Amino acid sequence: MTFMVLALAVWVVSGLGACLASRSRTTSSSVAVLGAVFGGILAAVPAARVLAGREVLSFRAPWSVPWGELALRLDGLSAWFVLVIVFVSVLAAVYGAEYLASAPARKSLGPSWFFFNLLVASMVLVVLASNAVLFLVVWELMALASFFLVTFADEHESVRQAGWVYVAATHLGAAWSAPAGWALTSTPAEWRNSDNGWRFAMQPTRSNCCGIRPPYARDSRMPAP
Repeated sequence: MTFMVLALAVWVVSGLGACLASRSRTTSSSVAVLGAVFGGILAAVPAARVLAGREVLSFRAPWSVPWGELALRLDGLSAWFVLVIVFVSVLAAVYGAEYLASAPARKSLGPSWFFFNLLVASMVLVVLASNAVLFLVVWELMALASFFLVTFADEHESVRQAGWVYVAATHLGAAWSAPAGWALTSTPAEWRNSDNGWRFAMQPTRSNCCGIRPPYARDSRMPAP
Protein backbone atom coordinates (compact mmCIF):
# COMPACT_ATOMS: atom_id res chain seq x y z
CA MET A 1 0.00 0.00 0.00
CA THR A 2 3.05 2.26 -0.05
CA PHE A 3 2.28 3.56 -3.53
CA MET A 4 -1.34 4.22 -2.57
CA VAL A 5 -0.37 6.23 0.50
CA LEU A 6 2.14 8.16 -1.61
CA ALA A 7 -0.59 8.86 -4.17
CA LEU A 8 -2.83 10.31 -1.48
CA ALA A 9 0.04 12.48 -0.26
CA VAL A 10 0.83 13.67 -3.79
CA TRP A 11 -2.78 14.72 -4.39
CA VAL A 12 -2.96 16.70 -1.16
CA VAL A 13 0.49 18.30 -1.47
CA SER A 14 0.03 19.24 -5.12
CA GLY A 15 -3.36 20.73 -4.26
CA LEU A 16 -1.75 22.84 -1.57
CA GLY A 17 1.02 23.79 -3.99
CA ALA A 18 -1.53 24.91 -6.57
CA CYS A 19 -3.24 26.99 -3.90
CA LEU A 20 0.03 28.65 -2.90
CA ALA A 21 0.82 29.39 -6.55
CA SER A 22 -2.51 31.12 -7.12
CA ARG A 23 -0.88 34.31 -8.38
CA SER A 24 0.12 32.52 -11.56
CA ARG A 25 -2.72 30.66 -13.26
CA THR A 26 -0.36 28.68 -15.45
CA THR A 27 1.80 27.55 -12.54
CA SER A 28 -1.18 26.74 -10.36
CA SER A 29 -2.83 24.63 -13.04
CA SER A 30 0.42 22.90 -13.99
CA VAL A 31 1.20 21.89 -10.40
CA ALA A 32 -2.32 20.55 -9.86
CA VAL A 33 -2.51 18.65 -13.14
CA LEU A 34 0.94 17.11 -12.70
CA GLY A 35 -0.03 16.09 -9.17
CA ALA A 36 -3.30 14.58 -10.35
CA VAL A 37 -1.56 12.61 -13.10
CA PHE A 38 1.41 11.46 -10.99
CA GLY A 39 -0.88 10.53 -8.09
CA GLY A 40 -3.10 8.63 -10.49
CA ILE A 41 -0.15 6.62 -11.78
CA LEU A 42 0.98 5.81 -8.25
CA ALA A 43 -2.52 4.69 -7.24
CA ALA A 44 -2.99 2.62 -10.39
CA VAL A 45 0.08 0.50 -9.67
CA PRO A 46 -1.21 -1.31 -6.53
CA ALA A 47 -4.75 -1.41 -7.97
CA ALA A 48 -3.53 -3.17 -11.11
CA ARG A 49 -1.37 -5.46 -8.98
CA VAL A 50 -4.38 -6.51 -6.91
CA LEU A 51 -6.53 -7.13 -9.97
CA ALA A 52 -3.77 -9.13 -11.65
CA GLY A 53 -2.80 -11.25 -8.66
CA ARG A 54 -6.07 -11.27 -6.71
CA GLU A 55 -4.26 -10.38 -3.52
CA VAL A 56 -5.48 -8.04 -0.81
CA LEU A 57 -3.41 -5.11 0.42
CA SER A 58 -4.03 -3.30 3.67
CA PHE A 59 -2.74 -0.41 5.72
CA ARG A 60 -3.28 0.39 9.39
CA ALA A 61 -2.30 3.27 11.61
CA PRO A 62 -3.50 4.34 15.07
CA TRP A 63 -6.10 7.08 15.24
CA SER A 64 -7.14 8.75 18.48
CA VAL A 65 -10.83 8.92 17.54
CA PRO A 66 -13.47 6.86 19.40
CA TRP A 67 -14.14 3.63 17.47
CA GLY A 68 -11.95 4.90 14.67
CA GLU A 69 -8.87 3.47 13.01
CA LEU A 70 -6.89 4.54 9.96
CA ALA A 71 -7.54 1.24 8.24
CA LEU A 72 -7.38 0.96 4.45
CA ARG A 73 -8.08 -2.18 2.43
CA LEU A 74 -7.51 -2.71 -1.28
CA ASP A 75 -9.24 -5.78 -2.66
CA GLY A 76 -10.52 -6.67 -6.12
CA LEU A 77 -13.67 -4.55 -5.92
CA SER A 78 -12.03 -1.45 -4.45
CA ALA A 79 -9.11 -1.80 -6.90
CA TRP A 80 -11.56 -1.65 -9.80
CA PHE A 81 -13.14 1.52 -8.41
CA VAL A 82 -9.72 3.07 -7.79
CA LEU A 83 -8.76 2.55 -11.44
CA VAL A 84 -12.02 4.11 -12.61
CA ILE A 85 -11.60 7.09 -10.25
CA VAL A 86 -8.00 7.84 -11.23
CA PHE A 87 -8.67 7.38 -14.95
CA VAL A 88 -11.58 9.81 -14.96
CA SER A 89 -9.76 12.20 -12.61
CA VAL A 90 -6.70 12.42 -14.86
CA LEU A 91 -8.90 13.16 -17.86
CA ALA A 92 -10.85 15.75 -15.84
CA ALA A 93 -7.63 17.43 -14.68
CA VAL A 94 -6.27 17.74 -18.22
CA TYR A 95 -9.58 19.04 -19.51
CA GLY A 96 -10.03 21.30 -16.49
CA ALA A 97 -6.76 23.10 -17.16
CA GLU A 98 -8.07 24.25 -20.54
CA TYR A 99 -11.57 24.91 -19.25
CA LEU A 100 -10.47 27.05 -16.30
CA ALA A 101 -8.13 29.08 -18.47
CA SER A 102 -11.19 30.87 -19.82
CA ALA A 103 -12.52 31.73 -16.35
CA PRO A 104 -12.79 35.42 -15.43
CA ALA A 105 -9.44 36.96 -14.56
CA ARG A 106 -10.62 37.90 -11.08
CA LYS A 107 -11.16 34.22 -10.28
CA SER A 108 -8.31 32.55 -8.43
CA LEU A 109 -7.79 29.00 -9.69
CA GLY A 110 -5.63 27.79 -6.82
CA PRO A 111 -8.45 27.00 -4.37
CA SER A 112 -10.42 25.19 -7.08
CA TRP A 113 -7.44 23.00 -7.93
CA PHE A 114 -6.86 22.31 -4.26
CA PHE A 115 -10.44 21.10 -3.82
CA PHE A 116 -10.23 19.10 -7.04
CA ASN A 117 -7.20 17.13 -5.90
CA LEU A 118 -8.71 16.82 -2.43
CA LEU A 119 -11.85 15.41 -4.05
CA VAL A 120 -9.79 12.80 -5.90
CA ALA A 121 -8.01 11.76 -2.70
CA SER A 122 -11.25 11.58 -0.72
CA MET A 123 -13.03 9.53 -3.40
CA VAL A 124 -10.21 7.00 -3.35
CA LEU A 125 -10.32 6.92 0.45
CA VAL A 126 -14.06 6.26 0.37
CA VAL A 127 -13.55 3.00 -1.52
CA LEU A 128 -10.49 2.05 0.56
CA ALA A 129 -11.87 2.82 4.03
CA SER A 130 -12.07 -0.33 6.13
CA ASN A 131 -13.44 1.38 9.21
CA ALA A 132 -16.91 2.88 9.41
CA VAL A 133 -15.86 6.02 11.29
CA LEU A 134 -13.10 6.66 8.75
CA PHE A 135 -15.61 6.07 5.96
CA LEU A 136 -17.96 8.73 7.33
CA VAL A 137 -15.10 11.21 7.76
CA VAL A 138 -13.79 10.84 4.21
CA TRP A 139 -17.37 10.86 2.88
CA GLU A 140 -17.82 14.24 4.55
CA LEU A 141 -14.50 15.42 3.12
CA MET A 142 -15.59 14.33 -0.35
CA ALA A 143 -18.91 16.17 0.02
CA LEU A 144 -17.26 19.41 1.14
CA ALA A 145 -14.64 19.32 -1.61
CA SER A 146 -17.38 18.76 -4.18
CA PHE A 147 -19.40 21.67 -2.77
CA PHE A 148 -16.59 24.17 -3.39
CA LEU A 149 -16.18 22.87 -6.92
CA VAL A 150 -19.92 23.02 -7.63
CA THR A 151 -20.04 26.63 -6.46
CA PHE A 152 -17.03 27.81 -8.48
CA ALA A 153 -19.20 30.40 -10.28
CA ASP A 154 -20.72 31.59 -7.02
CA GLU A 155 -21.48 35.03 -8.41
CA HIS A 156 -24.66 33.49 -9.83
CA GLU A 157 -27.59 32.99 -7.48
CA SER A 158 -28.62 29.75 -9.18
CA VAL A 159 -25.15 28.29 -8.61
CA ARG A 160 -25.24 29.15 -4.92
CA GLN A 161 -28.68 27.57 -4.58
CA ALA A 162 -27.52 24.43 -6.39
CA GLY A 163 -24.55 24.23 -4.04
CA TRP A 164 -26.72 24.35 -0.93
CA VAL A 165 -29.12 21.78 -2.38
CA TYR A 166 -26.11 19.54 -2.99
CA VAL A 167 -24.86 20.00 0.59
CA ALA A 168 -28.29 19.20 2.00
CA ALA A 169 -28.61 16.07 -0.14
CA THR A 170 -25.17 14.70 0.71
CA HIS A 171 -25.57 15.34 4.43
CA LEU A 172 -29.02 13.78 4.40
CA GLY A 173 -27.46 10.67 2.91
CA ALA A 174 -24.71 10.67 5.52
CA ALA A 175 -27.27 11.21 8.28
CA TRP A 176 -29.09 8.06 7.21
CA SER A 177 -25.87 6.08 6.71
CA ALA A 178 -24.63 6.56 10.27
CA PRO A 179 -27.68 5.16 12.14
CA ALA A 180 -27.96 2.38 9.58
CA GLY A 181 -24.40 1.36 10.33
CA TRP A 182 -25.04 1.47 14.05
CA ALA A 183 -28.17 -0.64 13.62
CA LEU A 184 -26.35 -3.25 11.55
CA THR A 185 -23.50 -3.61 14.03
CA SER A 186 -24.35 -4.91 17.47
CA THR A 187 -21.57 -3.05 19.31
CA PRO A 188 -19.58 0.09 18.50
CA ALA A 189 -16.37 -1.88 18.89
CA GLU A 190 -17.13 -3.72 15.66
CA TRP A 191 -16.83 -0.45 13.77
CA ARG A 192 -13.08 -0.63 14.13
CA ASN A 193 -12.76 -4.22 12.92
CA SER A 194 -10.92 -3.82 9.65
CA ASP A 195 -10.14 -7.52 9.15
CA ASN A 196 -13.72 -8.34 8.30
CA GLY A 197 -14.45 -4.98 6.68
CA TRP A 198 -18.13 -4.48 6.04
CA ARG A 199 -19.02 -8.16 6.56
CA PHE A 200 -20.79 -7.10 9.75
CA ALA A 201 -23.40 -5.24 7.73
CA MET A 202 -24.04 -8.34 5.64
CA GLN A 203 -24.29 -10.94 8.41
CA PRO A 204 -27.65 -12.72 8.27
CA THR A 205 -28.33 -12.32 11.99
CA ARG A 206 -27.96 -8.55 11.85
CA SER A 207 -29.63 -8.23 8.48
CA ASN A 208 -32.63 -10.18 9.76
CA CYS A 209 -33.13 -7.68 12.57
CA CYS A 210 -33.69 -5.04 9.87
CA GLY A 211 -35.97 -7.27 7.84
CA ILE A 212 -33.31 -8.10 5.26
CA ARG A 213 -31.93 -11.55 4.57
CA PRO A 214 -29.21 -11.91 1.92
CA PRO A 215 -29.93 -14.66 -0.65
CA TYR A 216 -26.73 -16.52 0.24
CA ALA A 217 -27.66 -16.81 3.93
CA ARG A 218 -28.18 -20.40 5.04
CA ASP A 219 -27.55 -20.16 8.74
CA SER A 220 -27.13 -17.55 11.43
CA ARG A 221 -23.38 -17.19 11.13
CA MET A 222 -21.02 -16.12 8.39
CA PRO A 223 -18.27 -18.57 7.44
CA ALA A 224 -14.83 -17.71 8.73
CA PRO A 225 -12.67 -15.78 6.22
